[in-house]
Amino acid sequence: MKKLMKVLLSLILLVVAFGCQASKEPSTGEKKTEINVALGGKPSDMDPVLCGDAISNYVQVQLYEGLYRYQKDGSATKRLAKETVVSDDGLTYTITIVDDALWSDGQPVTAHDFEYGVKRILHMANTAGSDASYMQLITDYVAGAQEARDQDLSVAQMNDVGYKALDDHTIQITLKKVTPYYEQLLANGVYYPARADFALETGDMTWGNSADCPYNGPFKVQSVDTDSQIVLVKNDQYRFASDVELTKVTFKVMEDMEAQFAAFQTGEIDFATSVNTETVLTYENQDAVWSIDPFIVNYYVMINAKNTSESVNGEALKDVRVRQALSYAADRQAILKAAGAGDYYYELNGFLPKGIPDPAGGDFRENADKEEKYATYDLEKAKQLLKEAGYDESHPLKLEYYYNQSTMHNTAAESIQASWKLAGIDVQLRTNDVSTFFSERASGKFELARHAMSADYNDPNAYLDMYLTVTQTTPAVSDAHYDELLARANSEMDPVKRSELLHEAEHYLIAEQMYVIPLFGYSTPYLLNPNFTAPSSSPDGHVYLSGVSYKG
Repeated sequence: MKKLMKVLLSLILLVVAFGCQASKEPSTGEKKTEINVALGGKPSDMDPVLCGDAISNYVQVQLYEGLYRYQKDGSATKRLAKETVVSDDGLTYTITIVDDALWSDGQPVTAHDFEYGVKRILHMANTAGSDASYMQLITDYVAGAQEARDQDLSVAQMNDVGYKALDDHTIQITLKKVTPYYEQLLANGVYYPARADFALETGDMTWGNSADCPYNGPFKVQSVDTDSQIVLVKNDQYRFASDVELTKVTFKVMEDMEAQFAAFQTGEIDFATSVNTETVLTYENQDAVWSIDPFIVNYYVMINAKNTSESVNGEALKDVRVRQALSYAADRQAILKAAGAGDYYYELNGFLPKGIPDPAGGDFRENADKEEKYATYDLEKAKQLLKEAGYDESHPLKLEYYYNQSTMHNTAAESIQASWKLAGIDVQLRTNDVSTFFSERASGKFELARHAMSADYNDPNAYLDMYLTVTQTTPAVSDAHYDELLARANSEMDPVKRSELLHEAEHYLIAEQMYVIPLFGYSTPYLLNPNFTAPSSSPDGHVYLSGVSYKG
C-alpha cells in the first residue's frame, strides 16, 4: 500500500459559493519570521519509523537531512553525502559524508548515526507493524536486511546487514541485487540518521516529540501535540542555518477543508495544504494559489486478472480482450469534465504519470506518449473486442467496481460506469469505508477497483514493480514475461538500454495486456499567503520550508 495516497486521495470536489476576496496582510514594513501551516489530518509521532503518510511527511522533512534529497526535477542530489563510489559490479556503495554536519545539540552527525538509524528501523518495524514506513526500501535491497527483520534481531545483532559505518565519516552499503536507482532510495526517510541515546530500541515511539530531542535538519521540535498542533523552531546548528529566515513553523491540525479555507481567509494560517479543488479554481485571489508542479500521482482502475475475487464474473477478466475493451471504453475526457478540476487533472495514457525522469533523459511519460499512447478511448473497438470475447446485448458482460466513499471517487466511478454502459458493459458500483476498502482490495476481494499512487522514489521502477508477481501488495497479476522484462531492466546499468527495457515493460503491461486501466494524473492545489515566497518542492510531494521568507 502506498501510504501517501491515503491523504492525497481524500480531496473532494464540492461546489462552493462564495465571494470573499483573499486576505492578504498589509505590509507593515516588519519582516515576519513565523509561518502557520494547516495539515489536512493528524500526523504521527516524530519517530521516522512511523512517517509513512503525506501529513507526517510535511513535518519530518523539516527536521531531518539525509544523505540525499529529492529536487524539483525529480532527481536525488547529495546532501550529507559528499562522495559516493559504486563498485564495478554495482553491489557496493561507499559513501563519505560531510564533516560539518551537527545535531541541534551540537554533537557531530556521524556515519554511525546513519547505520543506527537504518538498523533501528529494521528492528522497530515489527513493533510498529503495518505502520512501519517504506520498510521495503531497505529489506528489498540491502543484503541481510530482510533476514534481520524476520529474526527480530536487535541492532547489536545485525552484523550481517550490509549497511555499516567503517568510521565516523564512511558508510559502506552492500546490496542484494544491482539497483541502478539506489541513490533515489537513499533520499527516503527510512535512511535518516538517528541518535542511539534518544531513539531507543523500545516500544516507545514518542521520543521525538520532546524539545530535548536532537535533530539535524533546518528545524527542531519545540512542542508536539499530534491532535492539535506541532511547533518547530529554527535549528541554529544546521549547517545552512544562515540561509533559513523562518524562526518558527506552527503546523495546525485542520482535517476539514472548509475550516482550512476559512482560517486562511482570516489570516489564522498562512499555508493551507488541504483545500477543496473547486474552491481553489474559483478563488478570486489567484496569487495565493500554489501547487507542486509536476506532481507525480496517477489514478487508475485495478483489474483482478488472477480472479482471486469471490465473484464468478471475475473469470472474464482473465481474457485480455475483455481487459482491453474496458480500457478502450473508458472516456477519460468525460471523467475529467465531470471532475471539473481544470488544469489540475490531465488525461493519462499510460501507467506512469508525468514527472518521473527517464533514465535516458527527459520525462518517462512524455517520451512514451510521443511514440504511442497506450490507453485511449475507442468505443467501437471496445465493442468489437467484447463481441470477439463472446459478449453482446443478449449476453452482456457484468462486473463490479469497488471504491472507497468520497465525492472525488464517486464522480470518477459514476462517469466511468456511464462510459462502460455505452459499450454494453453492465458495471455495478460498490463502496465501503476507507479502512475496509484498503483491506479488501489488498486481499484481492474485488473485480475492478479504484487505485492511485504517488511515487515512493523518482524512478520508473517505483510504479512498474507494483505488478511483479513477488512484490504485489494485491495479488492481481502473475505474468512471468513481465517479471522477466522488469528484471532485465533493473539489472542493466547502461541508462539508455535500461530505458528501452522499462518502456517495453510498460508497453506490455498496458498496451498489450491491459492489466490496469490508466485514467488521469493530477496535482494538488494549495493556498499560500502571497506575502511569503513559495517553498521548494519535489514531484513526489516533499515540501521544504527552509527557504521560505517573508516578502512583506
